[in-house]
Amino acid sequence: MSAVTKDASAVKLSLKEKIAYSCTDMAGNLLYVTISSYIMYFYTDVFHIPPAGALGAGTILLVARFAAAVSAETEA
Repeated sequence: MSAVTKDASAVKLSLKEKIAYSCTDMAGNLLYVTISSYIMYFYTDVFHIPPAGALGAGTILLVARFAAAVSAETEA
């Protein structure tokens, strides 16, 4: 473990900081859900993709989300 990692692990966050980080994460997730829902609406109602095609589009979004999570985990 490097010196930077040892120093960073000794830092404790206050309750106010924990709440601020939680609210930021919640806002990001709400934004993601809103955008994903709009994309699905757009695919089905505006772009006229049948529901079976929308299921495929939803699967693509799901796989992309998992790939991003794995990629972020391996970078840390």
